[in-house]
Amino acid sequence: MEFKLPSSLQEKLIPYDVVHREEAAQKKKIANRVAKPFHLGLPPVEHLIPNDVLPRNCDREKIIKDISAQDLEYRWMETCYPRVDPLSPNEPVTHSNGKPLVFKDTDKEIRNTHNQRVQRRIMIFHYEGMWTCLWIPHTHKYLYGYSFAFKETKANLARFESDYGGDKKVFCVTNHGYYRREIYEKLGDSVFGGYTWNDCKRIQVNKSWWRYKTVYVTKELVAQGHDYDITNGVFNGRPIESWHDKSRYLKERLKEWRRCLARTIPHWEDNDIRKYGRRNDPDRRDLFNRVLPDQNTFGYVMKKNFEESQRNWHDSNNIDKQGYLRLDTRKIWEVEDLKALLFRLTNKNPLDLNERRHNIGSPLWKVDGWIEQPYFRKMLHRALEESKNRMEASESACMHWVTAPIERVVHTIKWITYVLEIWPDTPVDYFQQYEKDFLNLRVPPCMSERSYYRYSFTNDEIKGLNDKKIEYFSRMPVKTFLESVRKYGETRIKEDTDRGWYDFETSMDMKVYAFNEWHDTVNMLESVITSQMEIIQRWDKLEPKPKLRELDSPRRWRLSELHDHVMGMQWKERNENFNLPQDLFAKPIKVTWKEAFADDPIYQSTRGMENVDTGKSMWSEKEDSVMTFFQPITSHQLADWGRAVRNCVGNSSYANSIKQKRYFIVLAMVDHKPRFTIQLKLSDGTLLVDQIADIANKRLNDEEKQFVEHGIGRALQLITTQLQPEGEN
Repeated sequence: MEFKLPSSLQEKLIPYDVVHREEAAQKKKIANRVAKPFHLGLPPVEHLIPNDVLPRNCDREKIIKDISAQDLEYRWMETCYPRVDPLSPNEPVTHSNGKPLVFKDTDKEIRNTHNQRVQRRIMIFHYEGMWTCLWIPHTHKYLYGYSFAFKETKANLARFESDYGGDKKVFCVTNHGYYRREIYEKLGDSVFGGYTWNDCKRIQVNKSWWRYKTVYVTKELVAQGHDYDITNGVFNGRPIESWHDKSRYLKERLKEWRRCLARTIPHWEDNDIRKYGRRNDPDRRDLFNRVLPDQNTFGYVMKKNFEESQRNWHDSNNIDKQGYLRLDTRKIWEVEDLKALLFRLTNKNPLDLNERRHNIGSPLWKVDGWIEQPYFRKMLHRALEESKNRMEASESACMHWVTAPIERVVHTIKWITYVLEIWPDTPVDYFQQYEKDFLNLRVPPCMSERSYYRYSFTNDEIKGLNDKKIEYFSRMPVKTFLESVRKYGETRIKEDTDRGWYDFETSMDMKVYAFNEWHDTVNMLESVITSQMEIIQRWDKLEPKPKLRELDSPRRWRLSELHDHVMGMQWKERNENFNLPQDLFAKPIKVTWKEAFADDPIYQSTRGMENVDTGKSMWSEKEDSVMTFFQPITSHQLADWGRAVRNCVGNSSYANSIKQKRYFIVLAMVDHKPRFTIQLKLSDGTLLVDQIADIANKRLNDEEKQFVEHGIGRALQLITTQLQPEGEN
């Protein structure tokens, strides 16, 4: 039911009307803006927008008025100087007097949103009671400039957290980190830490008092620690965020302004840009990490990339960090310096290489070790020279790209260390032969450092566990392992059709794949040993205490076979071994091709005929094939079969179903090799072939299917004959 109210009553009830209430509110808002064009306050525009940003003849008050007239989420203006005619944005940019723009060859290249070259790119906005102006000049006298202004009111005093007499730093406060602490140590009290309320100048505009600050960010100011990201907003307590409705569009434009600034400042790109493809995201860059002279040295890059990567960095005291662990940005790197650094990157020792030579047993690092041989010295020299050449050609690349050749040497040394842990007698020639193959795969965790079970085992027990793993894998010929590394890496490269960068290792500037099959094998063997150790712990009252079972080796030490073999040991460790019924084939039954197809008319009619392709008798190559049928004796034997033919028949559910006599699982070997897995069901006295699986569940062709079915039929005939009493036909 609806009631149409008279107009007089409608006017009276407007506050209750949803539609008219919003319309009335909007009209009131517009009227207030017309009556009060500077309802956000008229800041000291000559200081907010200095004369070197916009000339004196520009109407600054109109800019403030236009911004104030916008809704909350649009209170910003992006402009440039000289101004571009909005009606003709593609026309050449000229001065207000019509003269063309002229730039020096050394001027910074600044462009507006229409990709036209200008002298300054400007951003003016109002956010949370703060007027802010940002600009990028074409001159190299300073990097960029910013100014901000706010009313001197009690509300702003509370908003800007300046209740302590205005001496609390709340504007442009830079984050604190390790390298910032270094700046503090170097500069002391002169380091830039932000601005306070009282750092801002006081000025009266009409009847209101304002505070303002104008800053020209120079290289000298950056050197003092002013690397603050101004696009986050001046006040640190209210950063401008993209997720908030009122600042979403403002943040988007500030990011674009920051991109423009980034193109005018030499900087090191974020190390993950090539991996994650965030090349155009300014939030992923530290814009001021290359503006100073000492940030453009090879020593600076080495310090940033490797200082904290030294393995004893976090375990050493402050005295050590003041010594040889600290890397000097002014250092001229030589091969001997690189060798000592590589030692600290790959060895957890509190002393430098030359101080430890007397007690180092590693063939790589000992006195007159491999590292001193011509091959390895050439490797270090080549990596150092290539990194220095990359430094010269770096432009705006990331720092990891510069030192990628050195990181590859580190990677190779870690591989050498890993191999020597298991095979300490490995000849040095092997490492030279497989150097390139090591680069394709990530280094597995060292056997001696894997201590996931520290909570349940003592340190001696963990050492025994690790020694057991090393002892087992040391049975594998090292040449076989290295060939597995080569083949696995080649396979991953061949199979990698993804153009993404999931496996891309930024520090090495190349794709490096996980050695998953080996990693899984090590984990499974560890699981087998720990399972035995946990059982022994529960038998601690027995005398003598049981010992770990001997771990059997695979038939061949190829990686795939080793993986399957260890997986079998793990399965047997976790699953009970029980006997299975053999009601169908109490003993293995052998059936030849001739016997299987003895009653087949097609076989008999074509037997002896010549094959068109081979020129031989049509069935001559198959007639002597032997198929052996048998049932698994135990659940573990069934599991071994499943791993041999690479299907899921070894799953415990199959063994339990066989035990419960729900169906038969018959295994068939062809010429003494595991081949077919057959599931049979008995229904109303009829034995039905439910499914036949080839290796890896490969589908059988018609000829293979007939061979299996005819073979089973012949095998059942033989069983029936064997079951008949003597004297019966």
